[in-house]
Amino acid sequence: MSRAGSVRRLYRTASELQGAKRIHCRGKSFSYLDLTNRAEALAGTLGPLLSRYRNGGADQPRVAYCVPETFPYLVAQFSSWMSSATAVPIHPKFPAAETDHVVGDSDPSAIICTESTKPTSEMVAKSRSIPLVEISEDDGAVVGKRTPSTGPQDISQAGDEAMLIYTSGTTGKPKGVVWTHKMVDYQAETMSTAWGWKRSDRILLFLPLDHVHGIMNIAGCAVWNGAELDMMEVFDQQEAWSRIRSSSPPTVFMAVPTVYARMIRAFEQSPDQKSREAASRLRLCVSGSAALQTTYFRKWEEITGQRILERYGMSEVGMALSNPYEEERREGWVGKAFPGVQTRILDPETGARQLERGAASGELLLSGPGVFTKYWRNDEATQKSFTDDGFFKTGDIVERDSEDWFRILGRKSIDIIKSAGFKISALEVERQLLEHENIAEVAVVGLPSEEFGQVVGAMIVLEDMSKPMSERDLLEWSAARIARFKVPRVWKYEAKIPRNDMGKIVKKEVVEMMIRDL
Repeated sequence: MSRAGSVRRLYRTASELQGAKRIHCRGKSFSYLDLTNRAEALAGTLGPLLSRYRNGGADQPRVAYCVPETFPYLVAQFSSWMSSATAVPIHPKFPAAETDHVVGDSDPSAIICTESTKPTSEMVAKSRSIPLVEISEDDGAVVGKRTPSTGPQDISQAGDEAMLIYTSGTTGKPKGVVWTHKMVDYQAETMSTAWGWKRSDRILLFLPLDHVHGIMNIAGCAVWNGAELDMMEVFDQQEAWSRIRSSSPPTVFMAVPTVYARMIRAFEQSPDQKSREAASRLRLCVSGSAALQTTYFRKWEEITGQRILERYGMSEVGMALSNPYEEERREGWVGKAFPGVQTRILDPETGARQLERGAASGELLLSGPGVFTKYWRNDEATQKSFTDDGFFKTGDIVERDSEDWFRILGRKSIDIIKSAGFKISALEVERQLLEHENIAEVAVVGLPSEEFGQVVGAMIVLEDMSKPMSERDLLEWSAARIARFKVPRVWKYEAKIPRNDMGKIVKKEVVEMMIRDL
């Protein structure tokens, strides 16, 4: 069997580019040859540990790594694959309890850390008797006792498991999604082709590297194509604008809606022609991981001239739907299925299967080479998530038009509000409310009601806190634009809305906060 595509591509790129510096972080620059050498050295250190601690059975060994989201992250990931191990990324800011959950569930044979993540990693490793390997925060070199390394002995093959990516846990404990190298290769190749990736591209990376968006869409595609990777580590809108204006600007910008909102706000507070012109030269702007409000789509286009490419994906399927790169992009829609992806729509109430093509709405089901096949050691969750013929139930309610374009209406579990017999899309109400000039952020949820089953509630962050709005003002403004049964009955003002590390609104917390005040 052939080597995993990502490892094969890394070796090829390193050979072709040699010492060309393509990865930038913390004021340092590295080549893909540097990455290959560091990963090989770490793989040589991991090898004996994995042979000794394979946990028995037929499973591949796992390697967990909790490191800063800079060059050492890439070293840790590729060293795992050069050791024929399954990579288990852990967010470096996770508290001990969350780190322990991922480690306890994934049962790794080793944990990789750096100086900044060592306190938590060491505590978890000791409590579970797992070997700890420390690497340099600067360049990923192994720290401490240096044993002679012969480099990788057992490089991952195309059919091996590649990663365990843990879900965000919005509906329960995070589950490990098993990614194979075939999935990784399909996603990297498909996105690269669909979005026109080139070796000459340069992209900013500030999204978490324990989620698909950062791992695959940005870092994965950059390495796959030998593009330049500018790792910011922590997002800051002023710094992002500065890098866009710099002499080595990005050509591709991928972000979540929260980032676009902050970029827009920063520009509006201090508009300048240089920023506008620099952003207009971006080759591609992509948004995902949450629904992009039409307000942000339009404002970004006004500022930069760029129409954001919206796409749809999740931990279990990678990227599955996308607006086109070359053709016209639709505001508020996530496009059509990627090559090889099969779609199906079910009635969420009856489970009845809708037409294979043409206009329909209901729960989106997916099948194809980029779709996972199981949750890690969780047969019950796996069985519940698939149909008998192998389609994954995404839990997202969508609308499909006559041309097979898709629009996301929301999560079945929380974004579809059932009030007095009506089904209301929380995302649709949010889009309307964001049209108000003094509403900066909004989260719409269903709140329990004895009379109506649920009522619509809205948590709001004002654009200008010095201009408070009465509930009556909001009701009148909303009623002129939204069907009366969709107008929120409960309103709550906050300085900020709870979000996870991907910028997604944590609606469970929003509901809890609003219920407390009822």
